[in-house]
Amino acid sequence: MPGPDGKIMHAVLKMGDSRIFVNDNMGQSIPVGPEPGVSNPTFLHMYVADVDAIFERAIENGARVDTPVQDMFWGDRYGKLTDPFGKHWGSPPTRKT
Repeated sequence: MPGPDGKIMHAVLKMGDSRIFVNDNMGQSIPVGPEPGVSNPTFLHMYVADVDAIFERAIENGARVDTPVQDMFWGDRYGKLTDPFGKHWGSPPTRKT
C-alpha cells in the first residue's frame, strides 16, 4: 500500500492461505526499529518450494546473502539473507527425503 508520499507504507505477504502484514516504522506510537545500517534482530523463516530460485530472485532485487543456501545437517536446504530494508529472512523448503 503506497503512502501519501508514494513510498510503500506497508504490505501483505500471502503464502498459501496465510497472510503476514509487514511495515516499516510508523511514527512514535509503534516501537522504533534500529537506525539505518544497524542489524534488525527480527528473523522470518519460511518454507518454500524452491529455495534456490527464491534466493536468486531476492539477490537480484537487492538482498544480501548472510548464509549461502546449502544442505544442512538437520535435513533442510537452508540459507539466510537480509533484504534492502534490513529484515532478515531464513528460507528452508520442505524437508529433504
